[in-house]
Amino acid sequence: MPLYLWKLVKILGVSLFSAGLFAAFFSHKTRQRGVAAYGVATLGLGLIWIAGYGMMKLMNYKMSASWISATILLSLIALGAALEGAGNKSARPWLGGLAAFAYTSTLVLMTLRTLTEPYLVLAIAGSVVGVASFLGLRKINATQEEDRQVAAHTAEVWFRWIARLEGLSLLVLFGIYIPLKYAAGIVIDGGQGWVGWAHGIFQLVYVMGLVVTARLLGWSLSQSIVGFVASLVPFGTFVFERKITQ
Repeated sequence: MPLYLWKLVKILGVSLFSAGLFAAFFSHKTRQRGVAAYGVATLGLGLIWIAGYGMMKLMNYKMSASWISATILLSLIALGAALEGAGNKSARPWLGGLAAFAYTSTLVLMTLRTLTEPYLVLAIAGSVVGVASFLGLRKINATQEEDRQVAAHTAEVWFRWIARLEGLSLLVLFGIYIPLKYAAGIVIDGGQGWVGWAHGIFQLVYVMGLVVTARLLGWSLSQSIVGFVASLVPFGTFVFERKITQ
């Protein structure tokens, strides 16, 4: 796909991610915050990562580049804070500040595409936006509706779908991609690594979602560990999400 199309996808992803993060903290309704965090922000980040990978291949960047790794980590922190903050009233102000800092830093890194110079820019921009978000949330937090059952249900539905997608990506990787590659010499993604990258995305989001959902639904530590192990075994997440959510 041409570079300009990848850029358009990335712009769409950034727009959705921005809107999802904002609504996940500042919306007054519990359901609206959940839809924003679990739906809009998650979809936006997925589009950013997909477009970023496509652009990286066309522009000959490497995954080992420090700014790329930092961008992935910071964007994941922003999403994780949004998922947690959507259903956590007491911690929402500081989680909002953290998400704002991580999100702003992500935008700076994606724009400058280097980690050797923008430390001061990251510190100033991220801190200003983070503190502003924290103060704003402290003012409106008391007026926000809080329905724990709605928050837990939204998280459960979202987790079930993420578990299914993660399980499907694992099956494609180990059941189709690897056998074809090593047994028949057929590489279905042209050697670009798209299958592995897609599975990696779902794996990261699944693990982060597991932590957040386990807290909201009151799962034990042993259940959470089983959930993590399930993500490493074919069909594991299908079985786990069906058993744990019954």
